Amino acid sequence: KDTFNAIRPLDRAKLPDVLEAADHFDWTDWINEDVSRLTSEIAGGLTEGKSKARIGQVHFRQALLTRFGEVCAISGPQPAEVLEAAHLYSYAEDPVHDLAGGLLLRRDLHTLFDRFLLAIDPADWTVRVSNKISAFPEYQALDGTPLAIPATVHPNPSYLDAHYSAFLRKHGDSASASDPEH
Repeated sequence: KDTFNAIRPLDRAKLPDVLEAADHFDWTDWINEDVSRLTSEIAGGLTEGKSKARIGQVHFRQALLTRFGEVCAISGPQPAEVLEAAHLYSYAEDPVHDLAGGLLLRRDLHTLFDRFLLAIDPADWTVRVSNKISAFPEYQALDGTPLAIPATVHPNPSYLDAHYSAFLRKHGDSASASDPEH
């Protein structure tokens, strides 16, 4: 009974007139005006805020570059500019830089690692990828690949145990498509 902002049944008798009127309407101006209006509504500028910086992070990264060279532990040689020092443990819970608990990872892989969308299985030192990102062939191809660093510089497996366990808890039924046990 209330017609304000309500969906009403289609009046088939009026439909031909509505479509005829729409056929003569110049939609281009309407679309361009709408896009212009939307982009003008996106705020710009800068704001100031507080942030925390990890003391010693630059030195930690440099020490990892010395240890591994310009090599992502997962994808192999990469430009140093895209390599990040990844902690294999929660730095927020234990704010100490342990070289045995760090790897160099390409930025995108570091993000996926931190979000438990990929992990390193400490049992065989291979990469495991969640099926949640299996639609991306570049990432799916990494599943089951060994680390791209020599065994002599592998990190402390206890750090990887904790990360891998968390990965399996999150993605146990959708992890590692290439490994039927997972």
